[in-house]
Amino acid sequence: MSFVNVLTNDKIVVAFVLFGLGAIGLPIFEFYLRKKFNIAGSRSIIWIDRAASFARVIIVGGFVYFCYPTLFGLSVAPSLEYLKGNNVAQFGSDFAFLALFAISILANSATRWKFILPFHACLATTYVFFELTEYLGVTTASAWPGLNVVLTIGLIAYVADRVAATISTAGNHCLVTKFGFHDYHVTIGQIFGTLAQAPIILLFAYALGQQIAI
Repeated sequence: MSFVNVLTNDKIVVAFVLFGLGAIGLPIFEFYLRKKFNIAGSRSIIWIDRAASFARVIIVGGFVYFCYPTLFGLSVAPSLEYLKGNNVAQFGSDFAFLALFAISILANSATRWKFILPFHACLATTYVFFELTEYLGVTTASAWPGLNVVLTIGLIAYVADRVAATISTAGNHCLVTKFGFHDYHVTIGQIFGTLAQAPIILLFAYALGQQIAI
């Protein structure tokens, strides 16, 4: 399956829509909670940051789940539930991935999340990929997608950050002048920053999937 076919696949389109709803809804809800509990002190804000970080991981992981196996360029593959039930000796890798997720979430903050989220996206994709390759008996599979893909992902992340910053500033100015809404620039930036993870996931996953393409 070509990368264009992956992008235009019905399953991917539906996943994009669901991912978009989550990417838009979470920052708005987070903004509401920040406004409501701001008077409670910094401890409440810290817990809101942690909860939002975890929710973003769930949104990213859900996108990977719904896009499987199409995101690897595959039309057919065993379900993830089947893979988990039939792969053995997975405790070590499961623990390693969970530990990395936990550490990255704890290290997350309102300012660093946009740099950590691409790591979450690639980590979730790699985990699913290795579940599949272990079931298939592919021992030469690697999490390295190639230098060109890594550089492209870095470029996407950087451009997305710049675009999000520009749109958030312009959008916040528009909301202030036309509707009197204030402090939405962070929320707007979070929306576009989260949406940018979708192409990163698909590009990274498709590059990994070329190792097992038939």
